[in-house]
Amino acid sequence: MIISPNESCYYRVEAYSNTTNGDQYRCYTNPIWVDVLANDTTPPVVTITAPVNGSIVSTSDVTVTGFATDDVGIVGMGYGHCWEGGCRRRGGGPINVSTNVSINWAVSLKEGANTMTVTAYDAAGNSGNASVVVIYDEDNASTAFDTGKPANPYPSIFGTHNGTITPNQTITVSKLYTYSCAGTGGHTEYVRIYNESGTLAEGHWNGYAWDYHNITLTASITLLKDHEYNYTIKTGSYPQIHHTPALPTTNGWINCTEFTDANGRVYYDWIPAIRLYF
Repeated sequence: MIISPNESCYYRVEAYSNTTNGDQYRCYTNPIWVDVLANDTTPPVVTITAPVNGSIVSTSDVTVTGFATDDVGIVGMGYGHCWEGGCRRRGGGPINVSTNVSINWAVSLKEGANTMTVTAYDAAGNSGNASVVVIYDEDNASTAFDTGKPANPYPSIFGTHNGTITPNQTITVSKLYTYSCAGTGGHTEYVRIYNESGTLAEGHWNGYAWDYHNITLTASITLLKDHEYNYTIKTGSYPQIHHTPALPTTNGWINCTEFTDANGRVYYDWIPAIRLYF
């Protein structure tokens, strides 16, 4: 029996037996449906949306985001991280078959150039990949506004922080990292950065998956030297807290306008320990 591509049929096995008195008996298996697909030669397409290829960062933690698509279905994903002196690879499947797979991969960078490659595989053995290069320079402080960790982060509770940031140099940022208290899942659930002209960028938490400490802003923004910017930060669990109304940092000043905790209490000297970076 020959079945052409893109055709379907069902088959079953039947057996017949004739008795000596002329009766005939028949038995058969349950039918099996068969779909024959044409040869799939189209590889999956992988798209990396962040981080920006060629970007320079001063923090070792980044999250690679994006998506992979395939006209039939993706059955496996692979991840490769290479730097000067080494490579680390993982994955390859299997996963639940889907024509669209989200990418959310936390990577700890090594000093220097880091190449992150994401590969998608389909059932026919085709594969497609995309790569992004990020340079980790720990001394490149100009890319960040960092409060650092307080000597004593307690007491801590989640709530809504409002305040101002005034950088002492022009910086471009696209992410917010939240320092959490030891043994907790302290994080930021929402951030808004704005000035008198309106909202410059927002960011929303993606839940306890991969690198939950980081939030990616809706757009990268440039904060100008000696300009004041407002922030609203809504936290969850137990983030580290600077207990002061104003905090000088190596990157400028951050001030607390008002903090309302989960119980409705209001404070004027709670600043979340955060890092704004690109």
